[in-house]
Amino acid sequence: MRRFAALYSCLDASSGSRARVADLLAYFEASTPQDAAWALHVLLGKQGKRLITGRRLRQICLEGSLLPEWLFDDCYAQVGDSAETIALLWAQVGAGASEPLHHSLHTWMEQLLPAAAALDGAEQAEAVRHLWRGLSPAELLVANKLLTGGLRVGVAQGLVVRALARLSGLEEAQLQ
Repeated sequence: MRRFAALYSCLDASSGSRARVADLLAYFEASTPQDAAWALHVLLGKQGKRLITGRRLRQICLEGSLLPEWLFDDCYAQVGDSAETIALLWAQVGAGASEPLHHSLHTWMEQLLPAAAALDGAEQAEAVRHLWRGLSPAELLVANKLLTGGLRVGVAQGLVVRALARLSGLEEAQLQ
């Protein structure tokens, strides 16, 4: 997850096609096949399933941080995105540090996120907060976006195909 969050940050911050293709290529070269497949799935916009609503994540954050609701709302008004607001606030006031969860992207996608989403009430809240603990703000943002099904990256399919073509030695046309 750490490496995918770093890729997401690079892609989000970059506006140049060359830099994006280079970032994608570096990620895919260093990834396991499972992580590369999940990254493709997400980057191509296939991961749209909402596991937990943004409203529920907001509630979990407020209950676990003791932040006043008005402060969360004011921060949200400035940021405009609940997943990012939570990532920024939780990094500052999240209750109880713990060992970071340095699991692969495919473990997050196949096990950790669905398991937390399958729970209800207080059990779900504790599971989500456990996932949040120890994550950097960038990792927390990606985890929240994956939970809400709202991870969007401004990377065109053609750039992903270009990176895969360079990695595989195949022509771009063969991969489309």
